[in-house]
Amino acid sequence: MSWPVPAELRLDTGYVTAALTLPDELGGADLASIQGEVTRLLPGGWRTSVPPPAHPHVRINVSRTAGTPRVALDGHADAQDGEGVLVELPTSAVLSATLAYVTYTITERARQQRRMVSTHASALVTPEGMGVVLLGDKGTGKTSTAIALLRHGYRLLGDDLIVLAARPEGLEVLAGKQLAALRPPNAILGYTPKPCVDLADSAAPRSAPVALAVRVGVHPATVAAVTAATPLSVLERLRLAENLARYITGTPTPLCLDPEVHAPVYPLDSPACAQTHTTVIRQLADVGLRYVYAPTAQRAAGMIEELIPR
Repeated sequence: MSWPVPAELRLDTGYVTAALTLPDELGGADLASIQGEVTRLLPGGWRTSVPPPAHPHVRINVSRTAGTPRVALDGHADAQDGEGVLVELPTSAVLSATLAYVTYTITERARQQRRMVSTHASALVTPEGMGVVLLGDKGTGKTSTAIALLRHGYRLLGDDLIVLAARPEGLEVLAGKQLAALRPPNAILGYTPKPCVDLADSAAPRSAPVALAVRVGVHPATVAAVTAATPLSVLERLRLAENLARYITGTPTPLCLDPEVHAPVYPLDSPACAQTHTTVIRQLADVGLRYVYAPTAQRAAGMIEELIPR
Protein backbone atom coordinates (compact mmCIF):
# COMPACT_ATOMS: atom_id res chain seq x y z
CA MET A 1 0.00 0.00 0.00
CA SER A 2 1.46 3.34 -1.07
CA TRP A 3 0.09 6.53 0.41
CA PRO A 4 0.29 9.85 -1.49
CA VAL A 5 3.08 12.25 -0.61
CA PRO A 6 2.49 15.94 0.18
CA ALA A 7 2.84 18.48 -2.64
CA GLU A 8 6.23 19.60 -1.30
CA LEU A 9 8.70 17.80 0.97
CA ARG A 10 11.87 18.56 2.87
CA LEU A 11 14.87 16.67 1.51
CA ASP A 12 18.08 16.39 3.55
CA THR A 13 21.06 14.93 1.73
CA GLY A 14 24.75 15.69 1.53
CA TYR A 15 24.60 18.29 4.35
CA VAL A 16 22.24 20.63 2.50
CA THR A 17 18.45 20.96 2.50
CA ALA A 18 16.14 21.03 -0.52
CA ALA A 19 12.44 21.65 -1.08
CA LEU A 20 11.38 18.67 -3.19
CA THR A 21 8.23 18.49 -5.34
CA LEU A 22 7.40 15.04 -6.76
CA PRO A 23 4.84 13.58 -9.19
CA ASP A 24 1.44 12.85 -7.63
CA GLU A 25 1.62 9.11 -8.28
CA LEU A 26 4.69 8.71 -6.07
CA GLY A 27 3.73 7.29 -2.69
CA GLY A 28 5.20 7.35 0.78
CA ALA A 29 6.05 3.64 0.56
CA ASP A 30 8.06 4.34 -2.60
CA LEU A 31 10.05 7.04 -0.78
CA ALA A 32 10.61 4.76 2.22
CA SER A 33 11.93 2.04 -0.09
CA ILE A 34 14.32 4.46 -1.82
CA GLN A 35 15.55 5.83 1.50
CA GLY A 36 16.20 2.33 2.82
CA GLU A 37 18.23 1.45 -0.27
CA VAL A 38 20.52 4.49 -0.26
CA THR A 39 20.77 5.49 3.39
CA ARG A 40 24.35 4.16 3.75
CA LEU A 41 25.42 4.99 0.20
CA LEU A 42 25.17 8.79 0.21
CA PRO A 43 26.98 11.24 2.53
CA GLY A 44 24.49 12.61 5.00
CA GLY A 45 21.96 9.99 3.86
CA TRP A 46 18.81 10.80 1.86
CA ARG A 47 15.76 11.61 3.94
CA THR A 48 12.40 13.19 3.11
CA SER A 49 10.07 14.70 5.71
CA VAL A 50 7.41 17.35 6.26
CA PRO A 51 6.94 20.25 6.48
CA PRO A 52 9.04 21.63 3.61
CA PRO A 53 11.87 23.97 4.62
CA ALA A 54 11.06 27.68 4.80
CA HIS A 55 14.43 28.64 3.27
CA PRO A 56 15.88 25.69 1.32
CA HIS A 57 19.31 25.72 -0.26
CA VAL A 58 17.73 24.54 -3.53
CA ARG A 59 14.24 23.80 -4.88
CA ILE A 60 13.90 20.62 -6.97
CA ASN A 61 10.77 20.05 -9.04
CA VAL A 62 10.55 16.48 -10.40
CA SER A 63 8.13 15.43 -13.14
CA ARG A 64 7.70 12.37 -15.36
CA THR A 65 8.60 12.29 -19.03
CA ALA A 66 8.11 9.78 -21.80
CA GLY A 67 10.88 11.44 -23.77
CA THR A 68 14.51 12.30 -23.07
CA PRO A 69 15.26 12.91 -19.37
CA ARG A 70 16.73 16.28 -18.54
CA VAL A 71 17.76 18.60 -15.70
CA ALA A 72 17.86 22.37 -16.06
CA LEU A 73 18.01 25.45 -13.90
CA ASP A 74 14.62 27.09 -13.38
CA GLY A 75 14.96 30.62 -14.68
CA HIS A 76 11.71 31.65 -12.96
CA ALA A 77 12.77 30.59 -9.46
CA ASP A 78 13.53 33.12 -6.75
CA ALA A 79 17.28 32.89 -6.12
CA GLN A 80 16.77 34.37 -2.66
CA ASP A 81 14.63 31.40 -1.66
CA GLY A 82 16.72 28.56 -3.04
CA GLU A 83 17.93 28.07 -6.59
CA GLY A 84 15.31 26.26 -8.67
CA VAL A 85 16.02 23.09 -10.65
CA LEU A 86 13.61 21.32 -13.01
CA VAL A 87 13.97 17.54 -13.43
CA GLU A 88 12.25 15.29 -15.97
CA LEU A 89 12.73 11.55 -15.45
CA PRO A 90 11.19 8.36 -16.81
CA THR A 91 8.69 6.72 -14.46
CA SER A 92 11.11 3.85 -13.77
CA ALA A 93 13.76 6.33 -12.59
CA VAL A 94 11.33 8.31 -10.41
CA LEU A 95 10.32 5.10 -8.62
CA SER A 96 13.88 3.88 -8.00
CA ALA A 97 17.08 4.83 -6.19
CA THR A 98 18.00 6.82 -9.30
CA LEU A 99 15.83 9.59 -7.83
CA ALA A 100 18.12 9.76 -4.78
CA TYR A 101 21.35 9.77 -6.79
CA VAL A 102 20.11 12.44 -9.19
CA THR A 103 18.82 14.72 -6.43
CA TYR A 104 22.07 14.27 -4.46
CA THR A 105 24.02 15.34 -7.53
CA ILE A 106 21.71 18.31 -8.08
CA THR A 107 22.44 19.52 -4.55
CA GLU A 108 26.19 19.40 -5.21
CA ARG A 109 26.05 22.96 -6.54
CA ALA A 110 24.53 24.11 -3.23
CA ARG A 111 27.25 22.25 -1.31
CA GLN A 112 30.04 23.84 -3.30
CA GLN A 113 28.54 27.30 -2.89
CA ARG A 114 28.78 26.63 0.86
CA ARG A 115 32.43 25.51 0.64
CA MET A 116 31.75 21.76 0.74
CA VAL A 117 32.58 19.36 -2.06
CA SER A 118 31.84 15.67 -2.70
CA THR A 119 35.13 13.87 -3.17
CA HIS A 120 36.17 10.50 -4.57
CA ALA A 121 38.17 9.36 -1.53
CA SER A 122 37.96 7.38 1.69
CA ALA A 123 38.37 8.82 5.17
CA LEU A 124 38.97 7.60 8.71
CA VAL A 125 39.31 9.05 12.20
CA THR A 126 42.38 8.26 14.29
CA PRO A 127 41.98 7.14 17.92
CA GLU A 128 42.90 10.73 18.83
CA GLY A 129 40.03 12.15 16.72
CA MET A 130 42.00 13.40 13.69
CA GLY A 131 40.88 12.85 10.10
CA VAL A 132 42.89 10.91 7.50
CA VAL A 133 41.90 11.18 3.82
CA LEU A 134 42.88 8.40 1.39
CA LEU A 135 42.96 9.49 -2.25
CA GLY A 136 43.52 7.37 -5.32
CA ASP A 137 42.03 6.20 -8.59
CA LYS A 138 39.79 3.15 -8.76
CA GLY A 139 41.58 -0.04 -7.77
CA THR A 140 44.57 1.60 -6.06
CA GLY A 141 43.78 0.18 -2.61
CA LYS A 142 41.86 2.92 -0.78
CA THR A 143 39.25 0.60 0.69
CA SER A 144 41.68 -2.21 1.54
CA THR A 145 43.96 0.26 3.30
CA ALA A 146 41.00 1.77 5.17
CA ILE A 147 39.96 -1.68 6.41
CA ALA A 148 43.55 -2.38 7.49
CA LEU A 149 43.58 0.89 9.46
CA LEU A 150 40.41 -0.18 11.30
CA ARG A 151 42.56 -2.87 12.91
CA HIS A 152 44.78 -0.08 14.27
CA GLY A 153 41.86 1.43 16.18
CA TYR A 154 40.76 3.85 13.46
CA ARG A 155 37.05 4.41 12.70
CA LEU A 156 35.57 4.78 9.24
CA LEU A 157 34.14 8.14 8.22
CA GLY A 158 33.38 7.13 4.65
CA ASP A 159 34.51 4.88 1.82
CA ASP A 160 34.92 6.00 -1.79
CA LEU A 161 32.63 9.03 -1.38
CA ILE A 162 33.14 11.67 1.31
CA VAL A 163 32.55 15.40 1.68
CA LEU A 164 35.42 17.82 2.31
CA ALA A 165 34.60 21.19 3.85
CA ALA A 166 36.86 24.25 3.63
CA ARG A 167 36.65 25.95 7.03
CA PRO A 168 38.45 29.12 8.14
CA GLU A 169 40.41 27.03 10.66
CA GLY A 170 41.37 24.38 8.09
CA LEU A 171 40.08 21.41 6.14
CA GLU A 172 37.35 19.23 7.65
CA VAL A 173 36.09 15.84 6.44
CA LEU A 174 32.41 14.97 6.83
CA ALA A 175 31.02 11.44 7.02
CA GLY A 176 30.50 9.80 3.63
CA LYS A 177 29.37 6.47 2.20
CA GLN A 178 29.08 3.87 4.95
CA LEU A 179 29.24 0.76 2.75
CA ALA A 180 32.64 -0.37 1.48
CA ALA A 181 32.87 -2.22 -1.83
CA LEU A 182 35.93 -4.45 -1.48
CA ARG A 183 37.52 -5.89 -4.61
CA PRO A 184 38.54 -9.57 -4.09
CA PRO A 185 42.29 -10.38 -4.31
CA ASN A 186 43.54 -11.00 -7.86
CA ALA A 187 40.30 -9.64 -9.32
CA ILE A 188 40.29 -8.30 -12.86
CA LEU A 189 39.94 -4.54 -12.49
CA GLY A 190 36.53 -3.35 -13.61
CA TYR A 191 35.11 -6.80 -14.31
CA THR A 192 34.84 -8.66 -11.01
CA PRO A 193 31.84 -7.73 -8.83
CA LYS A 194 32.82 -6.20 -5.48
CA PRO A 195 30.86 -7.43 -2.45
CA CYS A 196 29.74 -4.70 -0.05
CA VAL A 197 30.81 -4.61 3.58
CA ASP A 198 28.92 -2.48 6.11
CA LEU A 199 31.59 -0.62 8.05
CA ALA A 200 29.30 1.90 9.76
CA ASP A 201 30.25 2.58 13.37
CA SER A 202 27.51 4.26 15.38
CA ALA A 203 30.14 5.53 17.80
CA ALA A 204 32.22 7.20 15.08
CA PRO A 205 32.10 11.00 14.88
CA ARG A 206 30.34 12.60 11.94
CA SER A 207 33.28 14.87 11.10
CA ALA A 208 36.93 15.45 11.92
CA PRO A 209 39.68 17.98 11.18
CA VAL A 210 41.98 16.62 8.47
CA ALA A 211 45.47 15.90 9.81
CA LEU A 212 46.83 13.90 6.86
CA ALA A 213 46.02 13.32 3.19
CA VAL A 214 47.55 10.35 1.39
CA ARG A 215 47.44 9.21 -2.22
CA VAL A 216 47.58 5.43 -1.92
CA GLY A 217 49.13 2.95 -4.34
CA VAL A 218 48.91 -0.73 -3.31
CA HIS A 219 50.27 -3.39 -5.64
CA PRO A 220 52.19 -6.65 -4.98
CA ALA A 221 55.09 -5.55 -7.23
CA THR A 222 55.44 -2.15 -5.51
CA VAL A 223 58.47 -1.28 -3.41
CA ALA A 224 57.36 0.37 -0.17
CA ALA A 225 58.03 4.11 -0.21
CA VAL A 226 56.72 7.42 1.11
CA THR A 227 57.12 10.59 -0.94
CA ALA A 228 56.08 14.14 -0.13
CA ALA A 229 53.69 15.54 -2.75
CA THR A 230 54.12 19.17 -1.73
CA PRO A 231 54.60 21.65 -3.18
CA LEU A 232 51.90 20.34 -5.49
CA SER A 233 52.87 19.77 -9.12
CA VAL A 234 50.58 20.90 -11.92
CA LEU A 235 49.73 17.24 -12.58
CA GLU A 236 48.78 16.67 -8.93
CA ARG A 237 46.58 19.77 -8.91
CA LEU A 238 44.76 18.41 -11.96
CA ARG A 239 44.38 14.99 -10.31
CA LEU A 240 42.95 16.59 -7.18
CA ALA A 241 40.53 18.67 -9.25
CA GLU A 242 39.33 15.43 -10.84
CA ASN A 243 38.83 13.82 -7.40
CA LEU A 244 36.53 16.67 -6.38
CA ALA A 245 32.83 16.59 -7.28
CA ARG A 246 32.77 13.38 -9.29
CA TYR A 247 29.45 12.94 -7.52
CA ILE A 248 28.94 9.20 -6.85
CA THR A 249 31.90 6.84 -6.29
CA GLY A 250 34.11 8.56 -8.80
CA THR A 251 31.72 9.07 -11.72
CA PRO A 252 28.98 11.55 -12.67
CA THR A 253 25.45 10.32 -11.99
CA PRO A 254 23.46 9.65 -15.18
CA LEU A 255 19.80 10.57 -15.36
CA CYS A 256 18.93 7.08 -16.53
CA LEU A 257 20.61 3.93 -17.84
CA ASP A 258 17.83 2.24 -19.77
CA PRO A 259 17.61 2.20 -22.73
CA GLU A 260 20.42 4.78 -23.02
CA VAL A 261 22.75 6.62 -20.67
CA HIS A 262 21.80 10.26 -20.23
CA ALA A 263 24.32 12.51 -18.44
CA PRO A 264 25.51 14.85 -17.05
CA VAL A 265 22.95 16.23 -14.63
CA TYR A 266 23.46 19.97 -15.01
CA PRO A 267 26.34 22.47 -14.98
CA LEU A 268 27.92 23.10 -11.58
CA ASP A 269 30.46 25.71 -12.66
CA SER A 270 30.22 29.07 -10.97
CA PRO A 271 32.78 31.41 -9.41
CA ALA A 272 31.76 30.22 -5.94
CA CYS A 273 32.12 26.55 -6.91
CA ALA A 274 35.52 27.15 -8.51
CA GLN A 275 36.70 28.98 -5.40
CA THR A 276 35.65 26.02 -3.23
CA HIS A 277 37.73 23.64 -5.38
CA THR A 278 40.73 25.96 -5.17
CA THR A 279 40.46 26.36 -1.40
CA VAL A 280 40.05 22.62 -0.76
CA ILE A 281 43.12 21.82 -2.89
CA ARG A 282 45.15 24.46 -1.09
CA GLN A 283 44.08 23.13 2.31
CA LEU A 284 44.93 19.57 1.25
CA ALA A 285 48.41 20.85 0.44
CA ASP A 286 48.58 22.64 3.80
CA VAL A 287 48.08 19.38 5.75
CA GLY A 288 50.93 17.80 3.78
CA LEU A 289 49.81 15.48 0.99
CA ARG A 290 51.93 12.30 0.75
CA TYR A 291 52.28 9.44 -1.70
CA VAL A 292 52.34 6.03 -0.02
CA TYR A 293 53.34 3.02 -2.12
CA ALA A 294 53.17 -0.46 -0.59
CA PRO A 295 52.93 -4.13 -1.68
CA THR A 296 50.00 -4.80 0.68
CA ALA A 297 47.25 -2.79 2.32
CA GLN A 298 48.53 -3.87 5.74
CA ARG A 299 51.96 -2.41 4.96
CA ALA A 300 50.36 0.81 3.66
CA ALA A 301 48.34 1.12 6.89
CA GLY A 302 51.48 0.78 9.00
CA MET A 303 53.28 3.43 6.94
CA ILE A 304 50.33 5.82 7.26
CA GLU A 305 50.33 5.26 11.04
CA GLU A 306 53.89 6.58 11.16
CA LEU A 307 52.90 9.74 9.27
CA ILE A 308 50.14 10.86 11.66
CA PRO A 309 51.13 14.05 13.53
CA ARG A 310 51.45 13.31 17.26
